[in-house]
Amino acid sequence: MPTLLKIHVIDGHPQHELVWKKSQVPFICDGCKEFGFGVCYQCPHKKCNYILHEQCAIRRPSPPFQQFFPKCNFQFHKENPLGSTTRVCDICALDIQGFLYQCTREDHDLHPHCASLPPVFSLPDSNTEIYLRKEIKSRCLKCQSKKRSGLSYVSSDGKLCYHVACLKEACLENWKKGLFST
Repeated sequence: MPTLLKIHVIDGHPQHELVWKKSQVPFICDGCKEFGFGVCYQCPHKKCNYILHEQCAIRRPSPPFQQFFPKCNFQFHKENPLGSTTRVCDICALDIQGFLYQCTREDHDLHPHCASLPPVFSLPDSNTEIYLRKEIKSRCLKCQSKKRSGLSYVSSDGKLCYHVACLKEACLENWKKGLFST
């Protein structure tokens, strides 16, 4: 999907257009309330701090991939349509506080950013491929557990394994340590 350089979000921030940019620091998305860094849509006005993940700004009718939820029909919601009932993302297993995709047939919910995670990627300078999986055979390298809910990223050789939630935590911790820049 081509990236739009400017968008106008009527329902969340009607005052100004949002501009596509690369954030130099982690942010909390005003849509899904999850942290993020890198590419985002942000209000260019200095007194305004409105910012959205690219996936929260450019909303798709349904998530880009549904291999783990084949019977689901996901719909985007700006807030939990069930009211005060706590919803948990079926990919990262963390609470959903804002924007979400919700299945109309089964009890599945997804953060927009989690719903857009790549199902496979390669490590730089390596032939190792990392796959998003439902089942894991080894312990997560961060929390040392096999039993956390949600999905995990697992290397093709099985040596690397991270729960999506643990990977989110590790990315933020490593940024705070200055180990990589956006």
